[in-house]
Amino acid sequence: MLQHGITGADFRACRELCGWPQEACATDMGVNVHTIKMWETPKSRWEPRPEAWAWMDRELQWHESEVARVLDVVDDYRTLNPDMTSATLVLFRPNDGLGRMRGDSRPSHVHNAIMREVWQFLNEEGLTTHFVWASQYDADPEKYKDAIW
Repeated sequence: MLQHGITGADFRACRELCGWPQEACATDMGVNVHTIKMWETPKSRWEPRPEAWAWMDRELQWHESEVARVLDVVDDYRTLNPDMTSATLVLFRPNDGLGRMRGDSRPSHVHNAIMREVWQFLNEEGLTTHFVWASQYDADPEKYKDAIW
């Protein structure tokens, strides 16, 4: 599992890695957005509470498992098509109304952070990666039938 430190800067780095905007993070944790901002302010005497780190641990674990899941899907596609040279990853716009396609209640930013990390792995493996908006996929699913999310 991904590891983290204990400072507000550590919290911000983890939050950004997982794709959580401050406002959405605060809402999901049940705290005021000002609390998140205070934790993440340099030289602040406030540090994230243990409950915040427990929340972050769950998000880091979920993020890591979702990246692995998507990479497994890509591997399955490659097994079926050994000559595969590119992959198409689906991104979501905030409030696009297509959250039903994701199958979870997390914000679109969280999903997109996973896709960015997958993109990095695929680039390192030499696979060309393209992105498509979920709205494009929804409008023409046959055209993007091999798209991954």
